[in-house]
Amino acid sequence: MELGQRIIRDHVELRAQLDRVRSLKDGLSIQNELRSLSKALAEHFAREEEGGYLAFVIERSPWLAVRVQILGSQHAEIRATLVGLIEVASDPDRFAHLTEGLQRFFDRLHAHERAETEIIQECLYEDLAGAD
Repeated sequence: MELGQRIIRDHVELRAQLDRVRSLKDGLSIQNELRSLSKALAEHFAREEEGGYLAFVIERSPWLAVRVQILGSQHAEIRATLVGLIEVASDPDRFAHLTEGLQRFFDRLHAHERAETEIIQECLYEDLAGAD
């Protein structure tokens, strides 16, 4: 499978994991699912960063390099936010604040993944348009 298609498939799988987190109510279950999400996200980011973050996009569509660089710089922030949410889920004194933090994280990750998908699609569209 081409890397771009794999990344888009990852995005679908990550959204399914986010939906599972949303459906949970108790701290331990949320904490465990967030840990699973953290592992899946690390693997996903590693795929994207293989050979350079979205290198296949830059090779095919160099004009997208600045947008790719901006998105790549967000990975560390996203991972750090998730680690913080895992800590909040494990702390009964802060658990009441978890829902709000999770929603901000979901929105942030969704926007990031949507922007990546758009870049990949733009790159692939240019490939197809150039083939005509």
